[in-house]
Amino acid sequence: MNSRLRQLALILFLFVVTSISAQNNPSKDESLSKAWVKTLLGKEELKVASSGNAQFIKNKSNVITDLKTGLQWYWHKADISWSEAKVWVRGLSVDGGGWRIPSIKELRTLHPNGYPSGFFPSSNVWSSEFKDPSNLWTFYIYHGYEEPLSSAYTTAEALAVRSLSK
Repeated sequence: MNSRLRQLALILFLFVVTSISAQNNPSKDESLSKAWVKTLLGKEELKVASSGNAQFIKNKSNVITDLKTGLQWYWHKADISWSEAKVWVRGLSVDGGGWRIPSIKELRTLHPNGYPSGFFPSSNVWSSEFKDPSNLWTFYIYHGYEEPLSSAYTTAEALAVRSLSK
C-alpha cells in the first residue's frame, strides 16, 4: 500500500475511534488518539487539532490533513510575494511533493474551523486565482472572506495544497 493510502486509512480509522471516544468520554479523546497513532505508526506521531473538532490532523512533517475534504495542507509561515509563493510551492517536496497553490474554493473549506485549530494562519493567504490582470484573490481564514491583493506590490501568507487520494 503506498504511503498516502496508508496514511488515509490510518487517519480515517483514527477519526472513527476518536469520534466514538469523544461521545463516551470527551476528556480522554486526545490521549486515546495519541495512543492509537503511536501503536499503529510507531515513530510517526500525529497531532489532532486543538479546537477539539478533529477535522484537522498534523503529521511529524507538519503536513495538515483535512478529514472532511481529503485535502492536505502545508503552511509557509511568513509573508511572501505572489511570485515567491509560486517558486516556494514548485520546489516543495515535503512528504513526496505534488503541491500547488490552492483555489479560493479550497481555501473556503478552512473557514470556520481552520483558524481555531491552530494549524493555519489568521491573515490573508494567496490563492491561485486572479481577480484581474494585476490582482489575485486572497482568503482571510479567520473571517472567511476573499480579498483582492496586488500580485506585484503586496505580501501574504502562503499555503500549499494537494489531494490525499493522489
